[in-house]
Amino acid sequence: MEPQRGESLGAVRPIPVATFGILTALLLSACTIERADVRTPSGESPEADTTRVRQTIEAIGTAFETGRVAELDSIFHDSVLVFEFGRVERGWVAYRDGHLLPETRALSDRSLEFRTIDVHIVRSTAWATVRYTLSGRSESGRVGVEGLGTLILRRLAGRWQLVHVHLSSRPPASNSRQE
Repeated sequence: MEPQRGESLGAVRPIPVATFGILTALLLSACTIERADVRTPSGESPEADTTRVRQTIEAIGTAFETGRVAELDSIFHDSVLVFEFGRVERGWVAYRDGHLLPETRALSDRSLEFRTIDVHIVRSTAWATVRYTLSGRSESGRVGVEGLGTLILRRLAGRWQLVHVHLSSRPPASNSRQE
């Protein structure tokens, strides 16, 4: 028979203080994780993976500046999806051949600098929000943009690879707001 509203369920025995203290200590120790004990799926500290993701993103800028686009073959996943300049590029070969190679051929004195890179990692997926500047010299003179982006990387075969890129840009403004 179910108790009715306002009825007593019977006598409740108090938990001894010592038992309560032991249960509390066990519960708190189970909920406390020392930062040094946290490991990624690779067995390394989170800082090691964050550093690797940041280095992977910075390597994009270096490869673009030096014109060594082939170095990006190991950074961009074959089926990467890229949203840039209001267009969608599906796959690394399409993006490389239809966008990056023509751009590196058209620009000399290239620079791609990631000014901020904020990395977040959950298991084998990382996403980074970035602020970047891109500049170079074309036949018509100096060109440049500043922009924001979101990059999604997956840890595949032991290395971080870009699987999704979304970049937006505008001409640089000397007094642009920082958000």
